[in-house]
Amino acid sequence: MPIEFRCGQCGKLLRTGDDTAGKQAKCPSCGSIQAIPMASQGAAPAPGAFPPLPSGLPDNPFAAQPSAPAMSPFGDVPPAIETMNPYQSPGHQVSQAPYPDGPTVGRYRPTQIDIGNVLSKSWEVFKANYWNCVGVFVITGLVNYAVQFGEQIVVGILAQVVRNVAITLTIHGILFTALIVFQFWISIGQALFLLKLTRHGEGDYGAIFAGGPYLVRLILAYLIVFALVLAVSLACAIPAVIAGFGTKEPGIGVAVFFLFALFPFMYLSLAFSPCNYLIVDQGLGPVEAIRASLEVTKGNKLSIFAIALVAGLFGLLGILGCGIGILFTMPFAPLTITVMYLSMTGQSALATNIHQR
Repeated sequence: MPIEFRCGQCGKLLRTGDDTAGKQAKCPSCGSIQAIPMASQGAAPAPGAFPPLPSGLPDNPFAAQPSAPAMSPFGDVPPAIETMNPYQSPGHQVSQAPYPDGPTVGRYRPTQIDIGNVLSKSWEVFKANYWNCVGVFVITGLVNYAVQFGEQIVVGILAQVVRNVAITLTIHGILFTALIVFQFWISIGQALFLLKLTRHGEGDYGAIFAGGPYLVRLILAYLIVFALVLAVSLACAIPAVIAGFGTKEPGIGVAVFFLFALFPFMYLSLAFSPCNYLIVDQGLGPVEAIRASLEVTKGNKLSIFAIALVAGLFGLLGILGCGIGILFTMPFAPLTITVMYLSMTGQSALATNIHQR
C-alpha cells in the first residue's frame, strides 16, 4: 500500500511505494532530504484557500469521462499527490538560476506527454487559479499595449519634427528593436509567474517584472533559431526561384516556396517551442536550451501541435460575440503551454494538488 506523509521542511504532501519504507529521498518541492516512514501518517489537508471562482465555470471540458487520476510523469502515482521516487533514473543536472522562486533547481526528464492529460490538468489548474490567470493576462497585455502606443506616438512626433528621412528611419529602427526586447522581457515575466502559479498556486505579480537575468540568454537563443530559420528559407528559395523563372509565373514560385518551407518551419517551431521555459525554469544557456528543446520535444511534436491548436481555438471562442468572454478563454492558452512544458520535462503542476486536498 502506498505510503503518504508530509515533508518535515515545507509540509508538502508526499506519496511513494511501500517498498521504499525506511529509505531516504529528496523532497521534490523544497529539496530537503526526508526519511520515508514505515507507514502512512494520515496527513491533514494543506492549509490555505483559493479565491472564489466566477459563477458558471463548467466542469473540466477536456475530461472524457470520470476516471482515476492520470499517471504522473514521476511514476505510477496520481498527480494529485506529489511523488518522490528514490529509484528513478537520474535526469539532467542544471545550475541554480538567479530568480529564487521561478526556476527548478535540480533536474528535468524528457517525458512523453498525453494530450488529454495535459488539457485536463490545465483546466483543473485554470479553475483553481482563475483570477490569477486573468490578472497576469490583463497586466502583461496592458503593459504591452502602453509601450507599443508610446512607441507609435514618439515615431509620429519624430516624423513631424525631424525632416531627415535617414535619421527618422534610424530612430524608428532603434525604437522598434527596443520594443522587441521589451516584449521578450515581459514574456519572461509571464513565464515566471505561470511557473510559480502552477507549482505553488501563488500569484506572485512581482515575477512579471523579474525577467532581467534571463533576457540576454533568451535573445541569443532566438537569434540562433532565427539563423536556422533563415538558412531553411534560403534553401527553400532555390527551387522556388527555379520554378518561377522556368514557368515565368511568379505565383508558381511563391507556391513552391511555401510548399517546400511549410513543414521545415512547422518542425522548427515545434522543436524549439519550450526553449524559453528551459532558460527561465532550468537556468540553461542559449545553446544548452536549444539542445534541451530538441531532446524534450522528441516524440512530442504532434502532441504539442494538437495541444496548442486546441488551446488556441478555445482562446478564440472569447472573441465571438463582440469579444464577450475573452477574459474567460484567452488566459487559458498560456497556462496550457506552461503545464505542457512541465509535463514534457517530467514535472507536475502542483496548484491542482493544493486545490484538491
